[in-house]
Amino acid sequence: MSKSFQKILEKHEKADRAYVQDKTLILQRMEEEFENAAEFIAHAASETCPSFFDYSVERPFEYAVTPVRKSASLYVKKHTTAMKPYYHSHSFYELIYAAKGKCLQFLYPGGEANPIKEGYACIVPPSFTHALAKSTDNDVILKFVIPCKYINREPEIAELLAGKGITVFPVSEKAAFYLCALAEECESRRSETAAKALLWLALTELAGKSADEPDDSAERFADYVRDNIADATLNGCAAYFGYSPGHVSKILKSRTGKSFSQNITEYRLDKAKSLLKDTDLSMEDVSLQIGFANASGFYKQFTAAFGLTPGQYRKAVK
Repeated sequence: MSKSFQKILEKHEKADRAYVQDKTLILQRMEEEFENAAEFIAHAASETCPSFFDYSVERPFEYAVTPVRKSASLYVKKHTTAMKPYYHSHSFYELIYAAKGKCLQFLYPGGEANPIKEGYACIVPPSFTHALAKSTDNDVILKFVIPCKYINREPEIAELLAGKGITVFPVSEKAAFYLCALAEECESRRSETAAKALLWLALTELAGKSADEPDDSAERFADYVRDNIADATLNGCAAYFGYSPGHVSKILKSRTGKSFSQNITEYRLDKAKSLLKDTDLSMEDVSLQIGFANASGFYKQFTAAFGLTPGQYRKAVK
């Protein structure tokens, strides 16, 4: 990173460290940035929850009123170490770029923590509710606020982003150059035309590097189910992949010929066979470990799939 770029990052860190110590400045920023500031502040102040003045919290809290961020300007902000995690949505597109380190993103509903790895960018469309975990001293996470007018005026860009939901892109060397140049241009405010051109170049390069149907999708799905077998959901899987639920369903259908629920059931029943063979867990405990709400549903699905009840299968393989 250039010295001028490093100075921008240091400037953002210094500014945020100062403002989070001052309740008046915190309220002022809320009023400037939130469409529903008055409603949010009134509800948050009356709730039994972590104070919205407490910037030491580690996990995002869901307030009764979700703040909606707004902006008419294209700008870039470092996700600083002073920032708190909180669930919010916004009226603009937000591009999150992990230039160094990683960024944990929590998606609502579900609250799954999904990493944006170093060298990747994530585009969050308007109206999605999410939160970013606290940043560390070793992370350089840039947040590009992109008002809808900058997307809608460029049909090619609008088409690239249309209907994809939250999307993760690998960042090429060229895209990284454009993004850093855009950050410096936005900070200097020299030319909106130059900033728009750099934005267009960056988004075009990113979209060109995205993979609609990743070759490792089956392996990634297996990883997700293995780690979340008891409570796997389509929304959680979509967040893990970095795509919309509909897009994940399409990928799974094209790769496996089965729906999300069919794939999940198949993985759960295979896991049940292993538990029945290798452990002495009760049938109720087996059904709970693999995500069935009750043992009767587990019995029915297992018997239909394998022609044996779980008990009969255990006797046969023990």
